[in-house]
Amino acid sequence: MVNMPPEQQTIDFSYNSVVNLFPEPVLGNKFTIHVFGIGSLRASSISSISDSSEVYEYREGHEPLAPRKFSGRTTYGELEITRGLTPNFASFIDWRNIVKEEGSDSASRDMIITVVGPQPFGNVREYMFTGVWPTKIVYGALDANTSSVVLDSLTLVFTSVKTRMLGGANA
Repeated sequence: MVNMPPEQQTIDFSYNSVVNLFPEPVLGNKFTIHVFGIGSLRASSISSISDSSEVYEYREGHEPLAPRKFSGRTTYGELEITRGLTPNFASFIDWRNIVKEEGSDSASRDMIITVVGPQPFGNVREYMFTGVWPTKIVYGALDANTSSVVLDSLTLVFTSVKTRMLGGANA
């Protein structure tokens, strides 16, 4: 195809060709969480990870009517981790207590969340957070009339996040 004139180049849109270009999405939502200096955490869910940049528009009188756009400050959302009540949550409660007693500067840590894909993919994505500290713990409701799991949640804020793809079939 490289040496062919553009009008003779074609794209194969057959089913097998398209399936190879777009593999199935990762199912199962398996992940690991590690906070440096605190420990690893198992959880049943993590809220969406978000960041956004402010957009500034600028136009000078001699330019076309559409303004130029520039990026401004980047902000990050909160991260909520939900998990069932277990004894190994104590180090995370201690981490929250550091914030209450000494402030966020003393409690700030780095954290990695790794998304684990099915075999043969292995780990497929990694989120690397800096400046992470807990803003809130919600201890799950207790109800003697139910057999449901007691769910605690930990809300975290962070200074920055970088995302990178790992291994997987397309690496």
